[in-house]
Amino acid sequence: MNTATQYPCYVLCKEGLTFFDDIPKTSTFNIDFAKAKLAGYAPNKVIIIDEKGIVVLNQTTKEVIKRIEMLHIDRFSVSPSGRYITVWQLIPLQYTQGVNGSGPVKVKQDQTNTLSVFDIQKETNEPIFSLLQKQIHVWPIIQFNITETVAIHLGSTVTFYNVSESSFVRAEKQFNNTVVRNFAWSTNPETPDTFALFVPENSKKNVPATFRVGHFPDIVRVISSSTFFKAGSSELIWSPRANIVLCKAQTNIDSTGQSYYGESFLHIVNVTDSSKNMSLPQPDGPVYDVSFNNDGSLLASVAGYMPATVEIFRVTRLGKLESIKKFPKQSRNEVKFSPNNQFLAVAGFGNCPGEVDVYETTKWNLVAEFSAHCTTEWYWTYDSKALVFCGCFPRRHFDNFIKVCPINAQESPSIDFGDRLYHLNLKPQEPIKDEVHFTIIQKKKEEETAAYVPPSLRGKPSCVEDDNDPMPGQHAKKVSRKPKKKTTKSQKK
Repeated sequence: MNTATQYPCYVLCKEGLTFFDDIPKTSTFNIDFAKAKLAGYAPNKVIIIDEKGIVVLNQTTKEVIKRIEMLHIDRFSVSPSGRYITVWQLIPLQYTQGVNGSGPVKVKQDQTNTLSVFDIQKETNEPIFSLLQKQIHVWPIIQFNITETVAIHLGSTVTFYNVSESSFVRAEKQFNNTVVRNFAWSTNPETPDTFALFVPENSKKNVPATFRVGHFPDIVRVISSSTFFKAGSSELIWSPRANIVLCKAQTNIDSTGQSYYGESFLHIVNVTDSSKNMSLPQPDGPVYDVSFNNDGSLLASVAGYMPATVEIFRVTRLGKLESIKKFPKQSRNEVKFSPNNQFLAVAGFGNCPGEVDVYETTKWNLVAEFSAHCTTEWYWTYDSKALVFCGCFPRRHFDNFIKVCPINAQESPSIDFGDRLYHLNLKPQEPIKDEVHFTIIQKKKEEETAAYVPPSLRGKPSCVEDDNDPMPGQHAKKVSRKPKKKTTKSQKK
């Protein structure tokens, strides 16, 4: 790696949080903020959640801008400009000893507000909006549009609020008796008040799911919509151009019996022309991941039963998808474009072996290969010169690590953190659009592993029995067997 290139970051581990001017080369360092539980970057700020509450730091000087005392914070989110912080408190249950030696009895607690929104620019530490939120089914549950003039609360349905001068005012028009399970504002500055929402299917009443695009404040008028079955939950993904929206729909049960994790499908809504709404052509099997490049001109998807199919689509200005590249099937389930749109990283984590391939996006030649087994989170650096892989607690209860893999240089050795690493977060910086030098390489041939043979049978002729058990999703083969003829007394003699 170029020694002149540095990647400022923070590392959150069991002991607390530490800031670095570059990705650390050792797991031994001094802790800057002890007992930090959560953290995150915001524009010009760093948000830290510790045992006592919220700490807001200046991103450059690391000086404390604001501290808000609040216990039991379980999660937080930050508005696009970093002005508003939303927190949710998970109040622990309390028990007392029962009468006459009986078991513990739960203590009835006061119904206090657990969801709060704070304005960092406000002098006082009182929330500008709060309510009682017993459960969280999606996060962030408070979502601001990109201009921070409108916010929504996603409870059993979606509620719109006008935001101005540190105040939340309930909007006049609302959805009535509509169960909304997911919501996403457009990320394009030209369409800040456009949104997409998802209403799950009602299988008992045979009512399909609804995926539609609307505009605030006239939320009733539908810009574009699509209905489909097999959709109990979803993930909504806006194109950077805001011309199409993806809905990755999911069911909890696979009707074919081929997956423990249910079925998933990718539906596309065209914002400008609803007649072009479609479902993404995909092989049989789940949709693992989809990703746009930074300008929204390319879309990568990985789908199908393992080994999965990775396919690249060109996205036109009118929202039409054209398939331009399909890679050979391989054990991969994640895709990420580099910040300068020059590379595509295709990785296989989780149940996959942890192999990563990097392709250039002009002729789709292979330029790098890495092995990052047991990775739980990974990032491109802002200059598109390297990938950073981490294995973090609690998904990994041992062998936590940080590993840096440059595109055109030798990868750094992994830094072992034992069971201490919670999170690594690179400081957000403006992407460098300069092209990175690379060398085309040949893909390594994967070694074919022979079938396991028990020691007692090694060196002996193989004994292969017909297996009539059906594969998942296949019907059992009918085996016709002739009945045995009964022997007569004369034959026995």
